[in-house]
Amino acid sequence: MNRMPSRIRLLCFAPTLSLVLLLASALCVPAFATAPDGGAGPGAGRWFCWDAGAPDGCHNVLNAITFLSATDGWAVGNGGTALHWDGSHWTKVSTPTGRNLLALTFLSSTNGWAVGDYGVMLRWNGSSWTQTVTAATEELYAVATTLSPSRQPSPTGWIVGDEGKIFKWDGAAWAPFASPTTNNLNAVVMVAANDGWIVRDAGTILRWNGSSWAKVASPVTGDLFGLAAVAANDVWAVGVKIAHWNGSAWSTVASPTGYILRSVAMISASDGWAVGYGGVIIRWNGSQWRLVTSPTTGYLNAVAVNPNPAAAGGYEAWAVGYYGAILHWDGTAWTQVASPTEAELYTVVSASRELGWAMGEYGVILERRGASWRVALSPTGDDLYGATVDAAGRGWAVGNVRGILRLLPGTYLPLVLGR
Repeated sequence: MNRMPSRIRLLCFAPTLSLVLLLASALCVPAFATAPDGGAGPGAGRWFCWDAGAPDGCHNVLNAITFLSATDGWAVGNGGTALHWDGSHWTKVSTPTGRNLLALTFLSSTNGWAVGDYGVMLRWNGSSWTQTVTAATEELYAVATTLSPSRQPSPTGWIVGDEGKIFKWDGAAWAPFASPTTNNLNAVVMVAANDGWIVRDAGTILRWNGSSWAKVASPVTGDLFGLAAVAANDVWAVGVKIAHWNGSAWSTVASPTGYILRSVAMISASDGWAVGYGGVIIRWNGSQWRLVTSPTTGYLNAVAVNPNPAAAGGYEAWAVGYYGAILHWDGTAWTQVASPTEAELYTVVSASRELGWAMGEYGVILERRGASWRVALSPTGDDLYGATVDAAGRGWAVGNVRGILRLLPGTYLPLVLGR
């Protein structure tokens, strides 16, 4: 049986008893409205999405989320969707584009950017989103900003994307910036206003020196996936190889495994973790990466740490991955914790020592209370890829889900439904 498009809501009217004699099923009509007068507003000459109480009636996919404070948050997604959080409600904010928005960054409540498909760039000025005209036609994947060296509000912004495209914000406009590569760029990290890094395909590593991006000699020819900086002279990249910046040059660092590494988290110059395919877990001790016994052989997607004064070293770590795998570092050893799901887990976050979440395919949400995990009732069956914890200790999640999930202990609300 053919299915109607998922974004068309249906209003179904059950037939009366007499109509049952004539009709085999209920009468259903699309839940959109239009008016015959050709006007410009909703219900006036154009179709519009209708879903009572929802800030985004079409329930577009959301791709990125960020918080400036517990009462100021933003989420952007497909169809030019932009939603704003004021501390109690999400409200849809108009944007001048119908393109998919993929990433966003904010310097302040009156200074932010969102970027997305076909080179679309939007700026938030505190009251509205406006579109910046650029020559970009490629997808843009990441955006980062820094303050001036004097810490005054003269920010520099960077956007990267397909085919090595780089754009710079000079305080007034976005403009294409010279790129030394045509490889796809997927991540940008700014250590300072005059120091930043980009990594991506084919071992590409670019550095910002305050005036230009330069292709730095890379000891890696395969893809790099994870990036973490401890200091200006201590930066790590992981993927098919492990690479380290010591302040003067990148070099490969011996890896105790042949598996591809997917994620890296550095605690200090002498302590860090990386995880990847084959369930591999390695640890940095200040002089070398060493293979640590892993209780799984399934690949691991993410690793995160959180303070725990009771653990050796003052922190604990969690790693998640394939087939619902959950691993815990207690300061002494990694152990596999009983998982209540077999779904693949893509991300893990901690609000505190006592509370955390893991999320993944099919909309699965796991809640951690101390060291125990349980399945939480999820309002979606769509994959969840990204999560963050705000200043108030609340969790937020986005993905293919048509909305934003607010994560509170025992409560997972699809806020597009007006809650």
